[in-house]
Amino acid sequence: MVDSKMVLYGQTLAYTFYCIAILLLMGWFALKITRKTGSNVVKPALFYSFVGFLVVLGVSLHIITYNTIPWSPVDLNRSDYTPDMKN
Repeated sequence: MVDSKMVLYGQTLAYTFYCIAILLLMGWFALKITRKTGSNVVKPALFYSFVGFLVVLGVSLHIITYNTIPWSPVDLNRSDYTPDMKN
């Protein structure tokens, strides 16, 4: 069984990278629409493909981590379990 600390660390990394990607999208969009020179148009295909990527990534993260969340019943009732063998 994977320890809850390891799962929480992995989830922290995954969701941190996910939030950074969302912030990059917002920054890129703000830069494109406020730029004074050049084209101010954000190409819809690029924008929606990036948003679609973020949606797929977010849903995948939630599905993958569904049963590994540290507050699953095994972790909540850890004190009730007796080990089969003592070291």
